[in-house]
Amino acid sequence: MIKCQFVETEVDRRASVARELLRSEESYLQTLDVIHNTFYSPCEAALMSNRAIISAQNVKLLFTDVLQLRTVSRSAQFTEFSSFQFSK
Repeated sequence: MIKCQFVETEVDRRASVARELLRSEESYLQTLDVIHNTFYSPCEAALMSNRAIISAQNVKLLFTDVLQLRTVSRSAQFTEFSSFQFSK
């Protein structure tokens, strides 16, 4: 009987950790979206309208990693994980 309680506690603890990981990932994705919408998109729009404040090369240098991380965070694998229902 004690072993069963330990298993339930262990499952609860793991579910709690998984929920926190999911919340952290969602927060991280929101931050990446802010960077994209606040900084990257205006720089790209300025480049397209020939009113750039920095060069296309510098835009690429500054934002390539952010764009790649944003893509990974939005991947199907993360979407599947976020739809998982945790107990409690």
